[in-house]
Amino acid sequence: MGMDYVPVYADEVSSANVVPGQGIVNASDSQQQLAGVKVAAVEKRDLFVTVRASARVAYDPALYSAILEHQATVEASKNSADSAAFHTESEATVRASELRLRQMGLSEEQITLVSRPGFDPLTFYSGKRAEPSGSTRRFTTMKRAWSNPDKRSI
Repeated sequence: MGMDYVPVYADEVSSANVVPGQGIVNASDSQQQLAGVKVAAVEKRDLFVTVRASARVAYDPALYSAILEHQATVEASKNSADSAAFHTESEATVRASELRLRQMGLSEEQITLVSRPGFDPLTFYSGKRAEPSGSTRRFTTMKRAWSNPDKRSI
């Protein structure tokens, strides 16, 4: 039906290059051209491909809470300038809340950002830092949000 059968005999196939479990395909130059086969020398190079997939931006309630607590301690520290003892204690609380934010993966620059009056923690998304589980999380503001791929949509 349009395609001729061509007999192949065992003595025509070289077994020197045969990998167990693999077959051999012979194609003429014209057949290779029709199939779009390209032959090239092996070379080592970086390969990449752009993948577009659905994802969701991660929200971390613990980070949100830590930012709110830090903002409250910074405000309390500013308001405690009248009492030396209370100011010393509030400064220690600010340092402790900064340590907590650093432990959650925020940089000094990001801690300064979230310390500003009027900063909205809802505009701060999580996306890359080392986790005990081996996953990663990255933090960014709404201007540039990273996302976690939704494996169910792939």
